[in-house]
Amino acid sequence: MKVALALLVTLVSVNVMEAAEDVIDNPEKCFVDRQFRNLFDRGHNKLRLSKGLPEMVYDCEFEEHAREEEENNGYLDGKGYGKLVFERTYDRSVLRAVERAFNELKSDANAVALIANPEATRFGCWGRLFRVKSTGEKKTRVTCAYDKK
Repeated sequence: MKVALALLVTLVSVNVMEAAEDVIDNPEKCFVDRQFRNLFDRGHNKLRLSKGLPEMVYDCEFEEHAREEEENNGYLDGKGYGKLVFERTYDRSVLRAVERAFNELKSDANAVALIANPEATRFGCWGRLFRVKSTGEKKTRVTCAYDKK
């Protein structure tokens, strides 16, 4: 009985540890820091689950597409992919600013339509930090690419 209980505890522990890992595709193409990638994944999939939809897979190939869109506005339009771009001011923590942004996006109908598109299965995001010269404000701009519009 003790052996069976120990085995059960071990299996549950392993499953919990594996569940804490986010699933990503094409990890060799990832450039975004893991903390941000996990935040992007949670922000998207929390909203999808609240709408009764399955989770999307974070795909680092789409991270590359999001980076390309940031550098060449309109790139994603030519590919037929969906895109979401948002900016937020931050003071100390960029992570907290992006987390707040995902909470605020719940009230943005266009953002919800993209994130909760039932045909979308993959996405990736790219972020950029910058300072507004005229005001000195520190900002982040996040661009996310989706496999479906």
